[in-house]
Amino acid sequence: MTYPQYKVPPKGTFFLRFLLKNHGFISLSTGIAEHIEALAQPIVESNGAFLVEILLRGENRGKVLEVYIDTDEGITTEQCAKVSRELSKALDAADVIRGVYQLIVSSPGTDKPLKFLRQFKKNIGRTLSIRLHAPAGPVEGVLVELDGETIVLRTGGKQEEIYRVPFAEIAEARVQTPW
Repeated sequence: MTYPQYKVPPKGTFFLRFLLKNHGFISLSTGIAEHIEALAQPIVESNGAFLVEILLRGENRGKVLEVYIDTDEGITTEQCAKVSRELSKALDAADVIRGVYQLIVSSPGTDKPLKFLRQFKKNIGRTLSIRLHAPAGPVEGVLVELDGETIVLRTGGKQEEIYRVPFAEIAEARVQTPW
């Protein structure tokens, strides 16, 4: 199954990923996805954050709507809680999701890939694992700087190397945890 790739979205846009039921997620019509985005976008932005991803999984009484938000400095639990309260009221008033559902508003966390160039800045100094679109092996190194739309990694080992990777060539980038 192929999903569209959005690498450098304009400010304020985000990833919508609604996977099919056999992947554990509910497939939504475009109208519902657009409605959720229209409700969430101004609430998230008014709280100084941006949308990273929205997932809706489960069926009937077990539906879970996950909204991942972030800021350029890092999201706080207070921001997540405030967005959750405001978005819950908006979703209930608009009756977008029929029936009972659980709303989770969270930071993307270290287990989620970096989706937007603006997420890299706060990860300078951390080790990243990057998979490129080109048929090359993964690159792992410490993010040392951002140069426009290019990330600069320093690899360790016997011979230190510097890699300059254009953001558009990155298929997936993840922060590596030290544990």
